[in-house]
This record gives sequence, C-alpha cells and structure tokens, in this order.
Amino acid sequence: EGASSASIQEHFWERATTLLSSSLCTAEWSLRDARREPPQYVVYANDRTCGQASAMLLKQFSDQSARLKLVNIDMDSNLWLRTSDMSSCTDVRQIGEPILVLEISFTGLDHELVDSVARLDEAFNSSYMSGTTFLLMKQGHMQPQGEGFAVTIHLCACGPALGLTCPLARHSEFRFVWTSEHIGSFFGQTL
Repeated sequence: EGASSASIQEHFWERATTLLSSSLCTAEWSLRDARREPPQYVVYANDRTCGQASAMLLKQFSDQSARLKLVNIDMDSNLWLRTSDMSSCTDVRQIGEPILVLEISFTGLDHELVDSVARLDEAFNSSYMSGTTFLLMKQGHMQPQGEGFAVTIHLCACGPALGLTCPLARHSEFRFVWTSEHIGSFFGQTL
C-alpha cells in the first residue's frame, strides 16, 4: 500500500507541475502582444505543494524570477481571506489536500485589456478542457493604475487531471470586480 500511495503522489506531482508550467506558458503566450509591462505571477501553494512548486519554478522559470513569486499560504493563515478568487479555489479542499493557485497580474489601457482578457479566457478554456492547464476563475479584479488599469486573475489547480474538486462556477462569462468607483462606462461590460 505504501508503494502504491507513493506512486500516486509522484504521478500527482508530475501532473501538477506540468499543468503549472503549461499555465504560465499559456499566460505568457496569450499576453505577448498587448501588454505594456510583462505580467507578474504569484503561485500560492500550501505545505503539501510548496516544495515541489519551488523546485519546478527554479528549474524551468529561473529567468522569470523577477516576475514570479511563490507564497506558502500555510505560513500566513489569513492570506486566503484577502483574495476571494483564491479562497473559492481553496474552500473546496479538504484539510491536508494539495493547493496550487496561479495569480496573473498585468496592466493596459481599457481597449487592450478587453483583448487581453478575451485571449486569456479563450486560451485557458480550451486548454483546461483538454487537461493541459489550470482552471481560469471567471472573475478578475481591476483597479486604476497610471494611465490605464491593473488586472488580476486567478487559476485553480483542480479537475479530473489532478483528481481535485473544482469550485462551482459563479459565472459562465468572465466578469470583473472593480476596486474603484471612478471607472468609465466601458467597464460595465461582461467579457
């Protein structure tokens, strides 16, 4: 039984790190043309996933280290309360189950962001359905930044490829939560 459990866990880690790597590459590819600044990434992990995620990120994405951060949510028990999309991903986990959430932040002007989010939504919908990336949460956060806006979206490691329950979809289309009351009429749209 111990050997079987170790084999299952090894398969999970191999699959989870492959999906994390693929999710990062999909985001980079989808945002390649429209970004004003390179996107920033935060990988949220727990004690069960942090070591493996760290090793993979160091090995495969060391050239992105200035834009990539790894956070162990077990080290800050209140962290998940500050990010509703992350908590919707973690709330479906049983205590001790692995957690991996990818946060993507990028900036742009309003017309750029519509295109960027549409590309991300399309890319992650098709790649998740084929079992090659994390699940894109259908809600993002936007706030004014300089001449444009900053967008933050989250992806959840879940689904049949990992044997982990996904959060219930709150929306079928991508929606934003606005963090300012002074946002133009464009932002009333559903993407």
